[in-house]
Amino acid sequence: MEMTLRWYGTDFDTVTLNQIRQIPGVTGVITTLYDTKPGEVWSRERIRGMIGEVEAAGLHVSGIESVNVHDAIKAGLPERMERVKELFALYRDVDDEKLFANLKYFLEKIMPVCDRYDIHMAIHPDDPAWSVFGLPRIIINKENILRMMHMVDNPHNGVTFCSGSYGTNRDNDLPDMIRSLKGRIHFAHVRNLKFNSPTDFEEAAHLSGDGDFDMYAIMKALYETGFEGPIRPDHGRMIWDETAMPGYGLHDRALGAAYLNGLWEAIEKSAKENG
Repeated sequence: MEMTLRWYGTDFDTVTLNQIRQIPGVTGVITTLYDTKPGEVWSRERIRGMIGEVEAAGLHVSGIESVNVHDAIKAGLPERMERVKELFALYRDVDDEKLFANLKYFLEKIMPVCDRYDIHMAIHPDDPAWSVFGLPRIIINKENILRMMHMVDNPHNGVTFCSGSYGTNRDNDLPDMIRSLKGRIHFAHVRNLKFNSPTDFEEAAHLSGDGDFDMYAIMKALYETGFEGPIRPDHGRMIWDETAMPGYGLHDRALGAAYLNGLWEAIEKSAKENG
């Protein structure tokens, strides 16, 4: 397991690489070229520049996640609602089965490249884990994610196990899901939720007692299935008067990283002592 932190880049993130480097146990960042447009080709020069900047700070790039949404939506331009209407129209005839078929087509087409360059794809679940506005959502539970693994049965076709996203559905047994995905979890987001009702929840501190998830059981399942990929504390609260990108401040995520590292150390030592 490698502990990491999400970093959006010098021009966008209030958290610096120097600050991340000082968090005990954090050795890498999960990042992206945040200012590239959807579909824009990333130049080798910019990729090398990003890697060089991270490595100069004593860290390394552990993974890439997220792409940008349409500029009109991000900027709040008047045409943003027209774009939303277009998207709704685009999905009018798409149900769960068609979405699965489209996902299968995409994954089958990219797997040869993933195999050639040893690229691990790690699909993030839908959040929340149920349909919104009547649109299909399929990466929401154990049954569906195992279906995805089996329909393109390639070790490079894997999962980002996000406890907060899967955990929005209280029927999802998170440790059991982790065990069912042994060898196919390439990246993990670990966070805690506090439920006010079955469909009303808020993000809590990472400590088990601050929310409704057993964080020890989650980390233990990752350890026992041999998880070796990057993991990051996911989404932090704004505490100690910090002002930062929502969900991605320094203080609460640093606390989360230390807590998760502490759980991992205890689980690892206990396993060795018990043989």
